[in-house]
Amino acid sequence: MYCFEDRVSYSRIDEKGLLKPHEIINSLQDCALFHSEEVGRSCVIMKEEGMAWLLNYWNVRIVRRPAMNERFSVSTWVYQVKGIFARRGFLIETMDQEPLVHGISRWFYFQHKTGMPVKPKQIDLDVYTIEKEAPFVEEKGHIPVPEDLQLMQTYEVNPGFLDTNVHMNNSEYVKMACGVLDLGEEVTGLRVEYHQAAKNHDVIQVYAHRDPEGVTVSLRNPEGMEYATCRMEIQNSREGNR
Repeated sequence: MYCFEDRVSYSRIDEKGLLKPHEIINSLQDCALFHSEEVGRSCVIMKEEGMAWLLNYWNVRIVRRPAMNERFSVSTWVYQVKGIFARRGFLIETMDQEPLVHGISRWFYFQHKTGMPVKPKQIDLDVYTIEKEAPFVEEKGHIPVPEDLQLMQTYEVNPGFLDTNVHMNNSEYVKMACGVLDLGEEVTGLRVEYHQAAKNHDVIQVYAHRDPEGVTVSLRNPEGMEYATCRMEIQNSREGNR
């Protein structure tokens, strides 16, 4: 298990002074990448070799979002490797070990030259210990997308959205999805499926469907090809447990 300590800064909070949902995703993603740095297989080294681990799926349960200036720890561990896929568990806790966020993720091994998933190199398997620690949430099936979606927003991808893979960073999809929420709505569960990586100058249309339990968001291009699907379980903060 790999762990690092973090602290909520002003640039990462919302109007309630709490860590934004997409910043939670950033913290989890950073933890995974710090882990790869620690074992000597950083994203930069892998890119030089033409390889990458790309994210395919999130399932994150938010117990409580940490507040401005609050210190917290982020932990990750690899709990399964099968075929082209690897699965990671995540835990965010206060410094007193109060659980804040539980999560799992699924990654696939990718070759830049072919643009296709491939079987992982042995070196990228040997550096990780497969932990016995069970994840706190279950992996679920595909997120169903309702037919009666409403177009909410449109974005054009620019260099500020991109990461080392020259794709739009994983958290940016979540940031766009959260943009459809109303003030006062609290995200308690977040599932994301990534279908196609958005690149510079791609146009992303954000469609949403609201039901009593939450909001389903489909991020797609004008021709209907999906980049990502996001399902957010929400509650009104006035009904929350804080």
